[in-house]
Amino acid sequence: MFERLVELEPGARHFYKPRPMRPLEAIRSDIIAVEWEMEGLLGER
Repeated sequence: MFERLVELEPGARHFYKPRPMRPLEAIRSDIIAVEWEMEGLLGER
């Protein structure tokens, strides 16, 4: 899910194309899925 941040070569910044931003609904659904997973793990104790 998360990508590591890496240092770019000195000339690479001129060729770097950032990825388009994800839609808010996709981000919300990921957050809700993690919350459900956490609730399930906490309930197993």
